[in-house]
Formats: sequence, structure tokens, C-alpha cells
Amino acid sequence: VARKVLREAKREFSLCEAEYGVSWMSFMYALVLIKQGQVQESKHMLESSLSAANEKMGDHSLASTLLHLGLGYACYVMNNLKEARFHIDKGFLSIEEHGHVETVHIAFLTKSNLLLRDGNSHESMSLLYDAEDFGRTLHLSHYDTAIIVERIRRLLIESKTDEANGLFVEYGYSTLEDKVEIYTAYERLLIEVLGVRLLLANLAYDEAISSSSFLIERCQKKGILLERFSLTIIQVRAYFEKGQVNKSYRLLNKLIESAATEKLLSVFLEEQTYLSPLWPDFFKRYDDNRGASQNSSLSILISELRVELGFNKKLLAEQTLAQGKLTIVEEKLSKKEYEILNFLDQGLSNKELASTLFVSVSTIKWHLTHIYSKLGVKNRVEAIKAFQFIK
Repeated sequence: VARKVLREAKREFSLCEAEYGVSWMSFMYALVLIKQGQVQESKHMLESSLSAANEKMGDHSLASTLLHLGLGYACYVMNNLKEARFHIDKGFLSIEEHGHVETVHIAFLTKSNLLLRDGNSHESMSLLYDAEDFGRTLHLSHYDTAIIVERIRRLLIESKTDEANGLFVEYGYSTLEDKVEIYTAYERLLIEVLGVRLLLANLAYDEAISSSSFLIERCQKKGILLERFSLTIIQVRAYFEKGQVNKSYRLLNKLIESAATEKLLSVFLEEQTYLSPLWPDFFKRYDDNRGASQNSSLSILISELRVELGFNKKLLAEQTLAQGKLTIVEEKLSKKEYEILNFLDQGLSNKELASTLFVSVSTIKWHLTHIYSKLGVKNRVEAIKAFQFIK
């Protein structure tokens, strides 16, 4: 419905030669395409619209900066981070003049996510606070929710569950059904997805699965893909924690297949907190089952995921020890795996590790299995020796 309305509006703007209106409708249409997962089509449309806007109004026009923001968002979703930074920075030049919720959301949220991907978590979070202040200054309605939801999501990434729970209640999101009229349908969806994240963080796995299933069905009916992907990833982790490992891997494999055609890489990297325990065995299963008829777009996406996640093997060291030669071949260890090895070195048991990291004992065992594989060792004692050697 939105696409039909936007096409008609664009036609009307074109008839009366309102070029900025044409660019604005192209931008909005592209956003709908991205929400539906048609990112490459969206990118092509934005590039074409940007070229036309530059020709008719100049590359410093408001229309040009607007379309740069849309392109930045599309490139980010496809994990073209260099292009994304270029376009978002261009779009930010006139951010105060746009004054529209959609443009400001894209500008601040995408820039904040880019900073996070670069490892600048503090600066990334600071930008979200700036975004809230900016929205209040412009008196934008239906603006704060997306920014606040993202702030709470970041707290969950940092394992600050209590703080996230507190903010969820403080902003009234825990009683959403009593405030239906206050929020748009999309704002309600964002809050409900956040609620599912909190269920998972609070170890309510069955509730997380049932709630996410309900929301996934709604997203499918409405044609919303990106949030559906995030919800499915949450389900993958919930099934994994419940011990239904094969089901979690089947779900993840199906999701990656769906993402391959449109090169939707960033969603898996954004949700890395949930997927990190699954990747080592997922890649092994993928390699074991790969055949000659393997879909090329899937192969490309898997390869890109390996690179982004650091699963390329490399020879770290070969040294002669007093008792003989020890060759250590290490895959790049994740931050979580280094953290676990540090605790192992301190003598913590599996149960103590699970309690310290707020995960189940089965998750710790999975981590240890893949740590042993990466270090080329057979047990905890050898892992500690290898860690002491390479740290």
C-alpha cells in the first residue's frame, strides 16, 4: 500500500516539476524496499535518483543530501561500510534542514552503528544521546522511541541486563498494551522486538520463542523483513540455550540462505551477541555438507561472514619448548573466547564460568569445544598452557 501511494505521489510531484518532492518520494520508496529486504533494488533507485537530483539541482542541494542518507543506510545493510560512511557523512551536512523523522533516524542510527562497528562504542552511544536532544530541539513527533530502543539494545549487547530492564520499565514499555494510541504501529513493533530481547536476556527461553513467533508472523503479513530476521536470530539463540541445537542450526542456515540474494550481511553482524556460540560449528557443518551445486550467492555471503567474524585460520607461532616441539595453530579467537580463557587460567569451573558470564553451562561447554579446536588442544589443561603461551 505504501509503495502504491508513493508511486502516485511521485507522479504528481513530477507533473508539477517539484523536483525536491520527486526526490523525497524516491527516498521514502527506497526505505520501504529496504524494510521488505529488497536492498539492491533500493540502492539502484537511490543512485539513479541522486544522479538526477545532482543534474537538476546540484550536488549540494537538500535533495542530494537526502538521497545520500538513503544510500548510506542501504550500503550499511549490505555491509558496504566504506560507501555507507561516505554517504552518511554527506547527508549529515544538511541534517538540520531536513526535519523529518525518517531522515534523522537514518542519519543518527546508521552513523551510530558505523561507529560501533569501528569499535568506538562510547562515541556511538554518545551519538544516540545527541540524537535524542536533536529530536527534541526540532520537536519531532514519534521520534524518541527508535533511539531509546536502540540505546536499550546496546545495554543488552554489553550484558547490562538489569539496567536495560530498568529503562524498559521507566519508559513505560512494559505496559505497552495500555498505551496503544501513543505509538505508531512501527514504534509498537520496535518495542515488542525489544521485549523479546529482554526475555532472552532474562533466560525466559520459552516465552522468547512464543513471543518472537507471534511477531515473525505479523512481520511476514506486513512484508517487514529486517525485524523478522532479528526475531529469528533471537529464536536461534533461544533454541540453542534450550539444548535444541540441531533446530537452531537449521533455522540459522535457512535464514542465511534467505539473506544471500540481497547480501544482507549487517543484520548477522549486529546480532553477533546471539550468534557467537554457534558460528564455529555452523561453518564446520556448512563445509561438511557443501556440494558442487552450492548457490553462489550463498557461498559469497558465507565467505564474507567468515572474514568479518575472523574465522580464517592462520599460523600464529611455532616454538621449541623444553619437553619438545609444540605447534599452535589458532583461528582468531573472539573477545568472548579470550575472556573465557582468562577465567580458565584463573581456575574457574564450568559452573563458575556460567555464573560469571550469565549463560548456561551448556553454552560454556560449546565455547570450550570450539576454543580447543581453534588452539589444536584436547582438554582444559592443554588449553590453559596454549593460552599462557600466546597471550
